[in-house]
Amino acid sequence: MIFYVVELSDDWNVELEVSEELGIAQSVISRLWQRFQDDGNVSRCYSTGRPRVTTPNEDRYLAVTAKRNRRSTVSDLSRQLSSATGTTVSRQTVYRRLGHIDLYARRLCQMCSTYRNSLSPAISLE
Repeated sequence: MIFYVVELSDDWNVELEVSEELGIAQSVISRLWQRFQDDGNVSRCYSTGRPRVTTPNEDRYLAVTAKRNRRSTVSDLSRQLSSATGTTVSRQTVYRRLGHIDLYARRLCQMCSTYRNSLSPAISLE
């Protein structure tokens, strides 16, 4: 039925005529037509829980950037995404998005001071 609504509306029929022909409210026709014009899709998106911060395009951008520069950290990727798209995401979000596609950004190795002090003086860290 939804595709029939789109087909009728696509033929430049007035929404009121379409609603009378189908026997449903004009607001339903208007909403379906608007949804179709926005993204070309009229199917419902059932979603539960918290809405995603990043779009699929931004997820792809993260993946491409991480693959292109393997030495970048999660913080670097988060900053790059923010400057490219204006979407601010946390380091944890970037880490999760990369983990979904089996990519893992580089982690900085921070030696604790006790380990560093236990190294022999012959080993130079600089």
